[in-house]
Amino acid sequence: MDAICNVFLDALHETVQWPRLEHCVVGYGENGHRLSLYSMCRLSMVDAAIKSLFGRHLHDIDPDIVRYMTMFNDYAWQVFFGLPGFLGLSVNEPWRRLKHALTKFAELPECIRCDQSWIIKTILAEAENIGLDLESRSSMLLMILWA
Repeated sequence: MDAICNVFLDALHETVQWPRLEHCVVGYGENGHRLSLYSMCRLSMVDAAIKSLFGRHLHDIDPDIVRYMTMFNDYAWQVFFGLPGFLGLSVNEPWRRLKHALTKFAELPECIRCDQSWIIKTILAEAENIGLDLESRSSMLLMILWA
């Protein structure tokens, strides 16, 4: 857990640097930029969770992975109520992009996934041992990431 915690903290530190906060700017005041604390926390926490579990691999597979995860978080309620595409809001695109990235991640040889967390490594190894198909493995990874 120390390794996961250290990666998480490093990722948090990285995301609160000015160049990464441009999308959090909600205005300019007399004393400088006004930031959305909600946007900043949301980006930082999602980015840190992804990096602490999967290393940089998901970012390399899809550079917009954080954006798709935050979109999925916004619309995941549609999945539970069986309403994908409700009122023009859709969980389908972020879900599809996340599943694609996680499938690509699970297809990588273990020696390439060297900076994944021990928990992801163990889960993928055991899923393969019991013969879980790739689609099920990527779905399981998405549920772990989302939870």
